[in-house]
Amino acid sequence: MTESPIVPKLTFTGSTQVGKLLMPQCANIVKKISLELGGNAPFIVFDDADLEAAVQGILAAKFRNSGQTCVCANRILVQATIYDEFAKRLSEAVKTLRVGPASQKDAQLGPLINQQTIDKVKQHIADAIAHVAHLLTGGNVASQGKLFF
Repeated sequence: MTESPIVPKLTFTGSTQVGKLLMPQCANIVKKISLELGGNAPFIVFDDADLEAAVQGILAAKFRNSGQTCVCANRILVQATIYDEFAKRLSEAVKTLRVGPASQKDAQLGPLINQQTIDKVKQHIADAIAHVAHLLTGGNVASQGKLFF
């Protein structure tokens, strides 16, 4: 695809490592290219926000496909004046999410892709706690199996 004159443009969403490989391949014939690489999309909540709407927005923006899509929010930034109330509401909402396999009709959170991803999640949690974060809910492998978190 990168060298074919029939393909006018290459669009890729994925890792920076693969994007670096595709870019020079497209450059050889000056093919148009769009790359969305390793995004770090923030979800921002200001003090004038409708907190219930913001909580529902985060549930949709972060927990879709158990957080394993390129469009999932990776950071939640909350204005200090509403942080405690917002954290309480979000924590309560997350506690209600139903973990289970896709074959379970009411499941909302499925497994993570592999053990490496579980390890990465655990590392993120440990790093956050080391930098003064407080765990409000979850933080462990779920009872449904080793890839459910």
